[in-house]
Amino acid sequence: MLRRHEAPAREKGTPMSTLRCALAWACGLVVLVAAVGAQAQCSLTCPSNQTTSNAQNQCGAVVSYPAPQTTGTCGTVTASPASGAFYPVGTTVVTASASGAPQPSCQFSITVNDTQPPSITAPANLTLSSATVPAVVNFPAPIVSDNCPNTNLSVLPPSGSAFPAGTTTVVATATDPASNTASASFTVTVVPVLPPEPIPALGVLSLVVLAAGVGAFAIRRAGRR
Repeated sequence: MLRRHEAPAREKGTPMSTLRCALAWACGLVVLVAAVGAQAQCSLTCPSNQTTSNAQNQCGAVVSYPAPQTTGTCGTVTASPASGAFYPVGTTVVTASASGAPQPSCQFSITVNDTQPPSITAPANLTLSSATVPAVVNFPAPIVSDNCPNTNLSVLPPSGSAFPAGTTTVVATATDPASNTASASFTVTVVPVLPPEPIPALGVLSLVVLAAGVGAFAIRRAGRR
C-alpha cells in the first residue's frame, strides 16, 4: 500500500520522451548532413566571352582572362587554353573544369580580330619608247606583306597588258582574309617612236628636167673652153 505523498515507482525501460528526443536528434543529424553535402557540391561559372584585336604584326594576340568562379568544394580548377596564352586570329573556345564532385565544366570564347591592313610597295614609274602602239609592257610585281597569310593582290592593268601611247596609272590593291586593304599606284608611259619618212621617188618628168639641166651645164662648160 502506497504511503501518502510518495510517488509511484517507475517502470523499467526507456521513457517515451527520451525516445522522442533521440529520434529527433538523429533526424536532425541526417538533415544537417544532407544540407552540408548539398552545400559541398561544386558549381563552376565561366567568365563572359572576350573579343580583342591582334597584336601589331602578329596573326593573333596574348589574351588573359579572369579565373572561373566557384562555389562549394571544387578542388582543382583548370582551363584550356590557359589565360596568358597566344590566341590566333579567329574564335577559340576555352573549356574550364573542376575536379570536385560532380566535376562540372563550362565554356566561353575568345575572339581575336585582325584589324591590321597589309603593307604594299609599288614598283617605280616606268617609261619606254616603242615603235608599236599600243605596246605590251611587263613590270615587276608590287611587294606585299601582312601579319596574316593568304593576302590577295590585284593589279590593274596587269603586267603584260597593251598600253596606249601616253601615261597610264596602274593601281595595285592588297586584301587580307579579314578584308583589310591597302593600295599603291605607279605610272607606265609609252612614247611612240615614228619611223623616218621615206624619200619620194623621182618621176619621169623630174628625170628629164634633171637630165636637161645636166646637159645644159655641160654645154656651157664646153663653150667656155
